[in-house]
Amino acid sequence: MGKKILLEFDPSDPYLDSVRDFALESSRGVVLVVTRSNSPLHQLLSKNNGIRFLALSPATSYPREGSSENEILLPYGDDSIILDAISKTIRARTELETAVIFDTLSDLTMTFGNEKTYNFLVHVLEIFSSPKITALFLLNSGACDSRLVSSIKSLFAVHLRQENERLTVVRQI
Repeated sequence: MGKKILLEFDPSDPYLDSVRDFALESSRGVVLVVTRSNSPLHQLLSKNNGIRFLALSPATSYPREGSSENEILLPYGDDSIILDAISKTIRARTELETAVIFDTLSDLTMTFGNEKTYNFLVHVLEIFSSPKITALFLLNSGACDSRLVSSIKSLFAVHLRQENERLTVVRQI
């Protein structure tokens, strides 16, 4: 509880099984998933009514309710709206244990670029600083610049890597 974890993966590996297990093990508290509205993770977890989504969508320009009461659609390319929605969602649940799955790091680098992605991530980690928040950040390192990957890794005390069927601990401080 309270750890901020980086999970590095290759999309061809079965990383979604590990992420699903994390979500299901965390379901006694609040589970929040930040992902694209059409992502494989969204499709996998949206069947579970206990999971809330902040779903990033290129088809929306302002925050609005999604396809269920557990989903809020956010504009994909607007970092300030995304940060505001994350902050409001977390502040509304400060007394509860919360598990967050942040699925969009690799995608955001394509949209925001390296520097803006790094700064965005620093802000998100600050929002998640409470010891009641456990957060899992997913990173497809092959889709990102190696300097950015190195910078992102430096922000996390716990770093896991999914390789084939194995989940390994790279670093744990």
